Amino acid sequence: MVSIIAINPGSTSTKLAICSVSENFKKQACFDYHEVEKVDIINKNMSGIFQEELKERRKLVKDFIKSNSEKIGKVIAVTARGGLLKPLKGGVYRVNKAMIDDLVSCRYGTHASNMGAPLAQEIADLYNVKAYIAYPVVVDEMDDIARYTGIPEIKRRSYFHALNQKTVAKMISEELEKNYEDLVLIIAHLGGGITVGLHAYGRVVDVNNGLDGDGPFSIERAGGIPAGDLVRLCFCGRYTYEDIYEKIIQKGGIYAYLGTKDAVLLEDIILEKAGSYRAINPSFSKKKIKEVIDAWIYQVSKSICALACYTCGKVDAVILTGGLAKFDYFVQEIKRRVSFLTKIYIVPGEEEMRGLCTCVLAALCGIEKIFLYRSER
Repeated sequence: MVSIIAINPGSTSTKLAICSVSENFKKQACFDYHEVEKVDIINKNMSGIFQEELKERRKLVKDFIKSNSEKIGKVIAVTARGGLLKPLKGGVYRVNKAMIDDLVSCRYGTHASNMGAPLAQEIADLYNVKAYIAYPVVVDEMDDIARYTGIPEIKRRSYFHALNQKTVAKMISEELEKNYEDLVLIIAHLGGGITVGLHAYGRVVDVNNGLDGDGPFSIERAGGIPAGDLVRLCFCGRYTYEDIYEKIIQKGGIYAYLGTKDAVLLEDIILEKAGSYRAINPSFSKKKIKEVIDAWIYQVSKSICALACYTCGKVDAVILTGGLAKFDYFVQEIKRRVSFLTKIYIVPGEEEMRGLCTCVLAALCGIEKIFLYRSER
């Protein structure tokens, strides 16, 4: 038995997995999954903090490998979640110096996922194998018409949950017994950030920029905001650049209205579970809380339906995934609003670890192409 080691550093956790495969690489046998809670480092641009965090996560990964050495066996590859790089075509990329330099320097932005490739390369070196990333958040397959904003200096950009969206797209394609490249799918990843992508014949031709809060508001992101009002807020004299950015990315959405990011609590309030209502600000009425949640559901539903116009209404399936797809009220209300389009599939949680391993396994088998990352320097 041989294995692939997968590393997924997030803002609050480091997810690690061992993917055991048969000796001929033809069949994926099992996953051994492990998660360790970590501290949030989003939007801290100080390289010292990044290096300190990288050091801590390096220890976590090595401890995990040491404690699971009997299960690992012969390592054939190490794979990791890709970070903030230049816009890339979707696929598998071999980790190289140019990629690591761009990630460690935070050239395109700071996020915990920037640590994935450096960590993967270090572990790969221990086993004398190659390190890879697959479908990072910067995957860009958008059509040119989807990039226009109305202001020439500003273009819509593709930042989304590419790895999970691509993974669940291929899972549902198999369930439909069709090739991903032959289908039109609308996929909504529902988490702290929300991205809704149109997968048309193998490409994500339109998707909102979830990193910067574009699209529907979410648990913590503000979503699309009336431009004039946002400009006036920016220049009213009460807020700094950092204050406004925080309002958009971390303290917007449901959190801004209700003061909580706890989706379980919101579901409990909707279901009128005993004591749940008292856990939130007592100044909010139950009617107001439900109205905010329903407004969020409406915005997500509207984003899904809007993408159907690209293919003139032809949609083979709508897929709801991400952490919030675990909650029945959210899912059922979105289904009620969008089911006129096509059949709805639910893939709760995320399948990033599975995606990391299956994509690299496909690359090692010659099914997926392995791309080379080149810096723009």
